[in-house]
Amino acid sequence: MNNFPSPVIWKALVLTQVLLFVGETFWCFFPIPYWDTIDWILSYLRNGAGAVFAPHNEHRLPIPRLLIGLDIDLLGGLLWPVSAVALSAAFVLAVLIGRATIAAAKQFDAAAVTPGCALVVSLLLRGYTIPDYVTPTNIQFPIGLAFSALALATLASRSGSLAAALALALALAATGCGAGGLAVLPVLAWLAWRVHGDVATTLMFGAATVIIPVLYIRGMSVASPTDLTWSRLPLFLAEYFGVPWTRLSATLPLAWVQGGVVVATLTILILFKIVRGPLTPSTAFLLGLAATVLAVALMTSVGRASAVDLHTQGSRYGIYAATAQAVFLALLWPWIWARVRHWREGWRALTFIAVAGLLITEQVVSGVAVHHRTVEIADAARNLCGGSVAPSDLAQIYPLPDRALNFIHEIESRKLYCFR
Repeated sequence: MNNFPSPVIWKALVLTQVLLFVGETFWCFFPIPYWDTIDWILSYLRNGAGAVFAPHNEHRLPIPRLLIGLDIDLLGGLLWPVSAVALSAAFVLAVLIGRATIAAAKQFDAAAVTPGCALVVSLLLRGYTIPDYVTPTNIQFPIGLAFSALALATLASRSGSLAAALALALALAATGCGAGGLAVLPVLAWLAWRVHGDVATTLMFGAATVIIPVLYIRGMSVASPTDLTWSRLPLFLAEYFGVPWTRLSATLPLAWVQGGVVVATLTILILFKIVRGPLTPSTAFLLGLAATVLAVALMTSVGRASAVDLHTQGSRYGIYAATAQAVFLALLWPWIWARVRHWREGWRALTFIAVAGLLITEQVVSGVAVHHRTVEIADAARNLCGGSVAPSDLAQIYPLPDRALNFIHEIESRKLYCFR
């Protein structure tokens, strides 16, 4: 009775998601960097390795910048090796969440393990079918999130000075991929106290939560969030986690409902587990990852105070939405399965198919919406590689055409990227 879905069904689901993911990855790739990556590259070409550690807006990005530098110096700007690193980070994140899902589901019913894991990993695959994670632009997000997840998994599963040192090193690596990495530090302090009762490690991460951000922003010009309308913050968070529907329209009610349910549920689960009952390593990891992602969203809402609308931001931060949705499903799946396991097989099948159908629908919606934008960038990239200097083409890869033209001349003279 508890064997549904059969292995054939859930394996078919994962295979479908993988095939869609691979197809959309190639569908959404283009042969030239764009947006923020152009600033990194120009800074690296003109200022050398010293620019790798310089601030970029509210971030420090030595790890992704070093990857870009290696791609330039060793490979002449192939781009795909850099994208492969970002996708590998996404794979690490999927494995960590998948393993935690299996461990959490086993506490309730072994029959819930395989379908739950299949759904969660499928959801993650759907979340990565966006151009920021199959091109070098914004590669810091998946890499930084993978480092954060590894730090959380390390501390959730074991205690002691060695585990604490490794978790701190991984957290520092996460901060080297962007300011979002700072969000993992207080969560690590919470895990040390809540899971292990380790006062010394808790105090260490508590101190790091104060000291590292202070050091991080030294010499950095941090914008004041004077334009933030605080009353719109809940809507911003709902839109943030409403991907992929926010790619169609930020005002789409479905995006608000989906994002709002994810935010509210994860917040309630975190607050409930802060003070109640023992936590297993798998549940602690999932809750820690949820807390980290929610904290990053709050940081983004302040940092993007003048753009409290994610219609144009969805693809930039989509990985956080996909991760939050995956954790949401991982934490709730045992509860869902416990209630449907005694139903008739047809109703259980319908429940699984409904969830799987939603994931596949979202993946197709995500891919189509992103492809529309990708076509514009890819066409402009081909034109620029062919010698075009039209402002309309230049504006597709960078909002300031003069800056984009300088970039084209620079990489052409150095025989990089499409001019190799």
